[in-house]
Amino acid sequence: MSSRLRPWLLLAIGHVSSFACLACGSTTSELFDPTAASGSSSPTLPKENAAGGPDAGGLSLTAPSGRVALRIERARRTFVNGKLGILQVTVTLANGQGGAAASLDPASFSVQTTPGLLVSGEALTGRSWVPGDSCEPNLALAAGASYTCAIQFVLQGSAVPTSLAYSTRSASAGDPSKPEAPRTASQPLTIEPCSVCGNVCTYTDLDPSNCGACAVDIAKRADVECRAGKVVCVSQGLIRCEGATGTASRCVDVATDSENCGACFRRLPSTERCVAGVASCLPGRARCDGGCVQLSTDNANCGACGVRVPPDQYCKDGVSACETGTPCGNACVDVKTDAQNCGACGLKVPPGGVCVGGVPGCGNAKLCGAVCVDVNTSLENCGTCGRRCPPSQLPFCINGQCL
Repeated sequence: MSSRLRPWLLLAIGHVSSFACLACGSTTSELFDPTAASGSSSPTLPKENAAGGPDAGGLSLTAPSGRVALRIERARRTFVNGKLGILQVTVTLANGQGGAAASLDPASFSVQTTPGLLVSGEALTGRSWVPGDSCEPNLALAAGASYTCAIQFVLQGSAVPTSLAYSTRSASAGDPSKPEAPRTASQPLTIEPCSVCGNVCTYTDLDPSNCGACAVDIAKRADVECRAGKVVCVSQGLIRCEGATGTASRCVDVATDSENCGACFRRLPSTERCVAGVASCLPGRARCDGGCVQLSTDNANCGACGVRVPPDQYCKDGVSACETGTPCGNACVDVKTDAQNCGACGLKVPPGGVCVGGVPGCGNAKLCGAVCVDVNTSLENCGTCGRRCPPSQLPFCINGQCL
């Protein structure tokens, strides 16, 4: 197949129109169970085989001495308009003791199709629908080792794959110049059903254009990916918060996000911040009655929770303050003129006196003892302090003279 057609295939998977998917057999995807597929509960492959290659997570497989064994772990095929499909297969290959190393070159694998075509394998390109790393030409499987990897085949839509075969491409262990007889293995192919989404036969457990269901498209988003049919956040530690109907979801850190603190949609007021998923007051604020307040300016919590300033005062730097005057008790007064708070709170002028410029005084009266009196009219202090007018029928003190 022309290499120009392959990018077209991957791009065309995103378009939508109706069609009948060839060889799909169903419109629902099925997730792979290695134990069920192999009928074995053997221990998993070692993390590294004899050739130093990584394990792709399949079940162990052994081969008779001098031979190879093949097992198909998973096979999936996608279509566009029922034509030009990509078949991807995860395989486990075992190399028996006593033989030469076996190549894992993708071209060592081939697929038999109807009507009688033989298609060679290729390394994975574009989107992968099956587990495992791609089989690579530089991987050589030592005798006694097994390995799991993935390959793909480019098939015409009318070609139905029936079996997968492997053939060694290795030299004799004794003399590299004398190639040994090919060692071969084959297995029948069972392809997992795909889902029909428009004109595409795909697998919704991995397809970002149809994640979990047709038309759930996250292909253009960098913050999420499709795993097991669910939209999940790419970055570790983030969770996805679904938006309202018609809005996109977001990946958020509920440990620090003030819009989603501790859980999705737990929005904090502007006076709070999210610390380790818990609402916390901003610096300089304290929590009083469930809210975060500024103790330096809050009239209901001035300096401490529950300390309320009087009605005609306000909170400044954590203490009561007056717009004009001086706070004395629960009132704001002018200590320059207030007779009860003359010059300072609680400093009273004498009875009958006045406060002038913050200084207690008697004004036009005269201080006699502790009382301010008018010596022009006082019978007890007529003209001066202590001068009492003699008793008479009608005593008077006028202009400081007893009459």
